[in-house]
Amino acid sequence: RPLHSGSHAKSWTVPEAASALHCLRMAVAFLSPATRLAVPVTAQGARSKEISQPSRAGAATQIGAKRRSFEQALLAGSCVALARRRGRRAALKAEGRSVSFVVERRSTEVLPAVSSHWMDALMRAEAADVLLNGVERTEPVPRQPLQSYCYFPPLTVGNYKVQVRMTCELAPFQAGRADVQVLEVNPGVLNQDTKQIEYQKDPKSLINSSTQVELTWRDSNGKLQLAQSARQNFKLIVPWWFPIPDQLLENAIRPFISKAVQSSQEGVFRGLHKRAASVKRLQTEA
Repeated sequence: RPLHSGSHAKSWTVPEAASALHCLRMAVAFLSPATRLAVPVTAQGARSKEISQPSRAGAATQIGAKRRSFEQALLAGSCVALARRRGRRAALKAEGRSVSFVVERRSTEVLPAVSSHWMDALMRAEAADVLLNGVERTEPVPRQPLQSYCYFPPLTVGNYKVQVRMTCELAPFQAGRADVQVLEVNPGVLNQDTKQIEYQKDPKSLINSSTQVELTWRDSNGKLQLAQSARQNFKLIVPWWFPIPDQLLENAIRPFISKAVQSSQEGVFRGLHKRAASVKRLQTEA
């Protein structure tokens, strides 16, 4: 439990608490009157003031033993605290730092001249083309029929060119809604020798991200009401020695993630508007 409340409260581990309690007990025992050389003074004269030499030696031995126990307890507590600090430093060097934040965005749109039945039929047949329309390009994941690679437009930072590839999976069809889950976010970096984007073998050692995307639709006054919701939990792993503060890293990355989510949602609505316009044009011609 914390030693006291407030911003400087400290939580103790079991070994630390035991060592501290032992130190406290030794201090109380060492400072208590029972451990001191008590010399009674009475009116009977010098005889009452005398203390035998063995009694003095025994008391001194007892005080010395308690003092040594007290010093050993202090040393043990210091060793525990030092081991804890070293363990934290080693863990920090091994795991690095992490920058975590959440991006959420909801957007709505209205499609004229189409109904929820039209949307159900479209999503049953072409869900991947509709929901993954807001990226640069898509391609199927080998041996995974429900998964697709989604590539965002490349980003150039100084001499480096980075392109993010997401692995997305579509949920089974449901009337009135569709769900997409992002299974992996993999940042690729341009190889200056081969001029090819190379992706990470283990991207979770750099980025741990989970994303849920939901699209719903319903009829409303002869039109189709659409709503998109996206929530992304983003965690970036950086080396412990990385000189840029965490807040500056978040300020640099968050706008890019927000812009990518916004671009994806706008791309989905743009594709649906084109399909709805073609339906309206066919109805007019008929």
